[in-house]
Amino acid sequence: MAVAWWSILPFALLLACIAVLPLIPATEKIWDRNLVKLVVALVLGVPIAVWFVIGGYVVWSLTHLVSILASMVLLFMTEGVWWKQLGVLAALLVLGKAGMNVRAGRAEAKMAAASGDRASERGE
Repeated sequence: MAVAWWSILPFALLLACIAVLPLIPATEKIWDRNLVKLVVALVLGVPIAVWFVIGGYVVWSLTHLVSILASMVLLFMTEGVWWKQLGVLAALLVLGKAGMNVRAGRAEAKMAAASGDRASERGE
């Protein structure tokens, strides 16, 4: 699932505000207030966050991260030699599933790119 290139622009603008606004004499005093920083961050961040949620990027990412988080929980919860070995085995099984998900996602992306190339060759 590819994210549009322009979605990084609000973050870059926020970094520019953090770097430049304290140095400008006209905005130096205004930028010292935390409320101004919060408003700037919300104005720049909320539209992109809403777009990510509506576009399904958050759900897609979480479904791929669940198996990795589960393996981490299994590794930290197990105690004792036998339980650790069982936890490592379960974590490896879960991570193997995560690896398969990543490979499947890459295959889907390649197929989508190939179909897009064919469509552009036909003039669609």
